[in-house]
Amino acid sequence: MPAARSTPTRRPTPSRAGAEVIAPPAPRRRGRPARQVGAIAPALEAVAGSFRTYLRVEVGASRNTLEAYGRDVRDLFAHLTQKGATEPRVITPRHLADHVASLRSARGMAAASVARHIATMKVLFRWLHGRGLIAENPADLIDRPARWRNLPRVLTPAQAVRVIDGAAMTGAGPGPRDVPGIAPNADAPDANGATPSRRRPDPLAPALALRDRAVLELMYASG
Repeated sequence: MPAARSTPTRRPTPSRAGAEVIAPPAPRRRGRPARQVGAIAPALEAVAGSFRTYLRVEVGASRNTLEAYGRDVRDLFAHLTQKGATEPRVITPRHLADHVASLRSARGMAAASVARHIATMKVLFRWLHGRGLIAENPADLIDRPARWRNLPRVLTPAQAVRVIDGAAMTGAGPGPRDVPGIAPNADAPDANGATPSRRRPDPLAPALALRDRAVLELMYASG
């Protein structure tokens, strides 16, 4: 008896009227999620849009620069709206100083990030002042934080003494100097092919050694 053929099952097709539409999953964004900012006053929202247009059209800023400036401006305007400064003409240096302080205390930003925010504020309010939207520039009184710089590595006192004492060894004699960890080759000829027994001591060696020591001591003492 021949085997019965298996009939492939078909999925029921829902009617268009009662079809359930399943949206595809939204693509995951790479990198850290965008920070949610608070509400922004309508007047400041309009300023943010005009400032972005200025950066894009007149300055020709790149996409990354536009995004960075946009984030900083929106953070600033959300803070100002929360403090009651809802228009550019009522913003004072105290408002800006409070915002910079919140970046350090509340959000724990590094000095480089705070300096970028301050740079954005200076460009923004210089633009507002140039357009006549504010009578005075409140960002002129905001200073950028100084970036921390590591001190250079220097010789220890013992290393400096060894360097200075090494200059005096140049006039010790015609033979090779004893270097710690390296056995001197007393029979090695010099550049002219003369052996140590035929070499003549340099009469200027003590004076040159004294000169080198004086130069090294001067450099070490003057930092």
